[in-house]
Amino acid sequence: AGRTWVEAGEMQVPREAPHLVLLGDGRVLAVGDDGAGSEWNEWGIFCGAPDSSVVAELWDPATGTWATTAPLTTPRALETAVPLADGRALVTAGATAGSQEWEVGGYQSYSSTWIFDPRTESWMKSGLLETARTAPVGAVLPDGRILVAGGFFADFFRWDDYPQLAGEERPGYVACPRLQG
Repeated sequence: AGRTWVEAGEMQVPREAPHLVLLGDGRVLAVGDDGAGSEWNEWGIFCGAPDSSVVAELWDPATGTWATTAPLTTPRALETAVPLADGRALVTAGATAGSQEWEVGGYQSYSSTWIFDPRTESWMKSGLLETARTAPVGAVLPDGRILVAGGFFADFFRWDDYPQLAGEERPGYVACPRLQG
């Protein structure tokens, strides 16, 4: 009743499906791009994280603006991001960037976990998942622990290792875009 939308600024990097986390200081962290900005082939098959997925941004409610902050160390898509009780954010799992040498899928699942600290605007590594996974969900449990569940494991092999199989003769052959230049 009487509620309206207000302008909230423009992100520095266009994103179709980012992960957003409310930080303890009231700002919002945006990471990733799991939508059309990711590397998808013409058949709608995911081929890896785009280079731009390393860009992290903060939205400040006091100014209504977005600003870039420390980037993730490597491209990552289809990850999960959750708030921590101490005001930081945890980002884990996901998919690596595709490789110009790989064709089917061309990416691997991550097990690495990173924590963003809004006080220092920096990332620190924080352990590994027992099983690397792509596209999981994450939830904060009542005792503060983080549950990461679901998703799938991907570790696509390189077709270059199998020269006897060429082009359309390859079982399950689906070409992913190759990097140019």
